[in-house]
Amino acid sequence: PSRRYLGIVSKGFRSCGLSRAALSAAARDQRDFGIDTRLFTYGTLMRGESRHRYLATCVENGPIEAEIFGTLHSFGDYPALKIGGKRRVALVSGELYRLKNQGELFKELDRIEGALEHHHRDAGFYRTPVQFGITETGRVRCGWAYVWWGDLPRMTKRIREGGWRGIGVERAALVLH
Repeated sequence: PSRRYLGIVSKGFRSCGLSRAALSAAARDQRDFGIDTRLFTYGTLMRGESRHRYLATCVENGPIEAEIFGTLHSFGDYPALKIGGKRRVALVSGELYRLKNQGELFKELDRIEGALEHHHRDAGFYRTPVQFGITETGRVRCGWAYVWWGDLPRMTKRIREGGWRGIGVERAALVLH
């Protein structure tokens, strides 16, 4: 980005009390964006859900209840989070985990989640930096989440309750019809 644009965005980060480390790293085209080891989960990676076992052995602490602005969509037995776009966004509830051994864990989770490379060219899941709020304190933090980019398949339906647990796997099948 141009120096002028970077300055404007940096000023916005500062006025919101956000760390500019991730912004600086992204401007230098660093892949890790300076993001720490937090992972926001909103579906099958949450505690008690079908894929949590992959995450459980690499959790340093958590879960902490958190929320993110976006829309949640059902694929039947798993959800997809979309951030931004033309549709009206809402608060999506989830869990926040601090991870240990994140490099190895992310390789495994990227495979399990079917995450595509970082370029956002094709529709699908990407592991990407996001901002979320911690429910109890309201503090805004940066971390990682698996987010759907691009158009959703026609079979998906928006989950209006704002959270995967609000719908559950049994009810998810009903949403599709």
